Order: sequence, then C-alpha cells, then structure tokens
Amino acid sequence: MAQISNPELTRNLSPDFHRRNDLALNHAHTVSFIQNIAGLVGFWPHADRDLSGYDNRLTGAGTVKTLQYDNNIVPYAQFDIAGSAYTSHVDAAVFDITGTETYMGSSYHGITMGGWWQVSNLGVTNEALIAKWNSTGSNKAYRLYVGSASSLINFTLSTDGINNVNLASSFAAPEDTWFYLVGWWQPSGNMRLYFALPSDSALTMESQASGIASIRNSTDILSIGSMHGGTSDFLEGRSSMTFLIRGRVPEIYIETIFDLTSPLFAAT
Repeated sequence: MAQISNPELTRNLSPDFHRRNDLALNHAHTVSFIQNIAGLVGFWPHADRDLSGYDNRLTGAGTVKTLQYDNNIVPYAQFDIAGSAYTSHVDAAVFDITGTETYMGSSYHGITMGGWWQVSNLGVTNEALIAKWNSTGSNKAYRLYVGSASSLINFTLSTDGINNVNLASSFAAPEDTWFYLVGWWQPSGNMRLYFALPSDSALTMESQASGIASIRNSTDILSIGSMHGGTSDFLEGRSSMTFLIRGRVPEIYIETIFDLTSPLFAAT
C-alpha cells in the first residue's frame, strides 16, 4: 500500500521548514515579518482593541466595534456603510509620505500599502479601503479604493493635492470574498497594483507610468474604510492585516506576505 505521509520524516524536518498548513504558525510569521519591514508606518491586524472596541492606534466611528475571528482564523474589523463606520487617525507627520524623504535611501523611495479586504454592495458607490485623501482644500495624497464602475480596484496619487494620477486595474473586487491587494509606487516611475484571491497560486500585477515625483503632504486624516476625511465613500465590508509602508518594498516581500497569509484567508 502506498504511503502518503511519513510522520517520522515530518518530525525530523519540521525544525528546518515552515509547515505552511499550520495556520497558527502562518499567523505568527505574518505578524513578525510585516513588523520588521523597513519603513513600516502602520500595521493594523485588527486584533488589538481599546476599551471602546476600536483599534488601539485608531479612533472609531459608527459600528466598527466588532472584535471576532472569521471562522476562528483571522481577526478583522467590520465596516458598515449604513452606519458611516470607519477607523482613522488624525493628521500626523508619520503618515505624510512624500517619497522624497532624505533619511530614506533613494533606491527605496516610494510607498507600499495593502492588506486583505472583503467588500459588499458593489457597484453602488466608491468604497475606500485605505486613504489619506480629501478633495476639499487641496488635501489629496494617496488612496486605495474599489470604484463604483464595474467594481474595479483603483490606486490614486496626487503630487499637488488637486490633480491626481489613477491606476484603474482590470480586475474587479469579488463580492463578500477575501482578496489581497497592494499598491506600490516609485517616484517618477511606475505605479503598481498586486491582486490575488486566497486560492490563487500567484499574484496578478498591473502597472503604469505615474509621472509623479512626490506625493502631496496632505493635512487630511488617515482613514481605513472611508475617504474625504471620514465623510464619504464608506466601506461596506471587512479589513484585516492592513499595512502602510514608507518606501517601495521588494516584490518578493509582497509575494511573501501573500504566501504567509493566503492559507489563513483560504480557511475562512
């Protein structure tokens, strides 16, 4: 009879290889890996909560108070468009990512932001994922959102707070299904979007020239689940493992985050 698994061999090799079907280990490796990426500005797994039920480092609005696990695997924040729910942080220098920071190596200048999301009520209105963006007062900076038209993923940057360059992908957000998304930008170079479902074996990447040399130092608040200073484009859905990085990380990092996290979301 054919032997499918050799338990003794598995035990012998476990110290040397990451057993990717071990969801708890995937969870542990994900958190430590992201927290050690150079230029990390914010990481919101949405597991830590204050006494009001909101993230320890973000204020809350509406109904973002649910602390639970999706199928006992991953923590998430639940956003409710009917309750105008979102999380945010007041304007702070740490979120003013311009891509020209002199204390960062020039070969690393840029921005990387992403995470895992679920989106509902597709095609009704724009739904913001993460943004520092307000059309009023020349306060556009950067944003990831799902557009109302065909539910396509969009990545937008502004150099002056008024005008902007938008990368509209050809892939649409699936409804009520976890998806991985990362926006990446190189000053005076390319904008990229990386996208995948938990069951995908590899990421899909789309890019375009941006022509943007630096991002506007906006005074808008940083929001997850809304845009325009927390006044519109509210997200109906979920967010988990959300991150913001000052710099353009190597592609292998974006792929590694997906490799570590996709088994978690595939199991939800």
